[in-house]
Amino acid sequence: MSDNTISLFGKELAQKAKKTLSEMAGSVKDIDTAMGNLYQTTNETQKTYENFLREANHTAVELGLSVSSLIEQTSAWAQMGYGFNDSAKLAEISALYSKLNGMSGDSAVKSISALMDTFHLAADDISGMTTALSAFDNAASNISSMEQLQKYISGITGKKLSLPT
Repeated sequence: MSDNTISLFGKELAQKAKKTLSEMAGSVKDIDTAMGNLYQTTNETQKTYENFLREANHTAVELGLSVSSLIEQTSAWAQMGYGFNDSAKLAEISALYSKLNGMSGDSAVKSISALMDTFHLAADDISGMTTALSAFDNAASNISSMEQLQKYISGITGKKLSLPT
């Protein structure tokens, strides 16, 4: 190998390292900002936040999502009045829903929240419904009436739903 080849390899390696470090710093900043928002919307102990962050990191890696997005969605659910634990569970659902449907986390939160409000569903009712929600999203264009929508959601949740008035 010539000195010129080694020099080019070294420069390329240095550029990749610089880019990786820059991305890591950006991720840390995004997580810090998201956690700051979560602190403002919830009132938990430092230990609870530490456990949450550890679990959010694990969940994000498992689902192939960003940690900051998961934290931001937890804050969004908390801002809607859900408790901390429900907000964390709903954030996992909305994060996966956003990934499956190629939409922003904010759009996923709004979509699921609207569904929950329309059919008076609680956080426990919506747990485990991500796949069903994605199927619903894809099938929604085939549902021509509120009655069909009611039957569809009732079939998913196993809960008798009343139509909104």
